[in-house]
Amino acid sequence: MRACTPAPGAWTTLGTDRLKLGPVQPVEAADAEALAAGCVRVGRRDVLVGTATRPVRLGTVQGPGRKPVAAADWARGVRDLDGRVLGEPVPA
Repeated sequence: MRACTPAPGAWTTLGTDRLKLGPVQPVEAADAEALAAGCVRVGRRDVLVGTATRPVRLGTVQGPGRKPVAAADWARGVRDLDGRVLGEPVPA
């Protein structure tokens, strides 16, 4: 993902919404808590997403038709985000 930021950019989905992701930072091993790939953990000041190796801290998130905002601000506007999985297909 870091190789694609800022251009052409990285994206994922949450339900049916496509989200463009801004720069991410790998979480230091001492601060890392095991998270399944794609699983979201919302903190007071940050949003962590699990990967195959260690979690990353999201920088900005841009929802469809919206401006990019800090990930923590975006997370406050999404109900029941903690524990959801990004990129998971919507059940039919």
